[in-house]
Amino acid sequence: MEEVTNKTVEQKSNKNVKPNMILRLAAALIDICSIFLLSLGAYSLFGKTSLGASVTKYNEEIVTIQDSYKLQTLVEGSTETIGYKIYENEEGYANATGLVHTDDVGNYKVVNNSTISDALKNAYSAALKKDVSYQNASFNYRLCDFGVMSLAISIAEIILLFAIPMTNKRRATIGKLLAGTQLITYKIEGPAKWYQLLGRFFFVLIIETLLPYLFVSTLALIIAPVIALVISLINKKGRTLRDLITGTMIIDKRSYAPLIEPKESE
Repeated sequence: MEEVTNKTVEQKSNKNVKPNMILRLAAALIDICSIFLLSLGAYSLFGKTSLGASVTKYNEEIVTIQDSYKLQTLVEGSTETIGYKIYENEEGYANATGLVHTDDVGNYKVVNNSTISDALKNAYSAALKKDVSYQNASFNYRLCDFGVMSLAISIAEIILLFAIPMTNKRRATIGKLLAGTQLITYKIEGPAKWYQLLGRFFFVLIIETLLPYLFVSTLALIIAPVIALVISLINKKGRTLRDLITGTMIIDKRSYAPLIEPKESE
């Protein structure tokens, strides 16, 4: 009996082991880049829809209001402004960025001054905060932009995190396929189930992508994978939070060996 137990322990220690961290990091980077590029393409396509047109519309409203305040003297007793007009017949007009406006003289763009006082910056910010039209346009822009971004990311992630893994026995994303890793159930009875892949997809989409983007910023889309990596480092099985919730585990494909008996939970 003791001999059988020793063999079982030895089998467990040599099989279904977590992958080298460098390979895992490479897989994550490939997947992140793939999701980013596919999301960018989908975002561009959705930009041509009515929802995308609304994003452009509200963004132009925001810039127009900002430009109007940049041309006002916002500090009492000063003639300095945040920006100035550069007309289409002036040198450098073609290289200037921003919306084209029109007045009695002609078409112009608003160009920011290179150096302005802190007092003027504060006055400019305060004026925008008091402008109801600016606040409404900003809210509508963020709402529509979040809608387009959500659709684009959802399409990218369901293809890369669910559809592709469902087409191969390793249940692996593009990154995992190239890095030589695979996804299995934590019970180590075989490849991850379809509902586990679906759970991982929803976890990544909602918890690691949309909520951080909505409440923090685009930077959160980079921070979330880093946090997941840190969790896997402190977990002796290399499992991330999404693994713990969906009952999955990433292993080196060369060590894959399904066990007949379910693995006892630790």
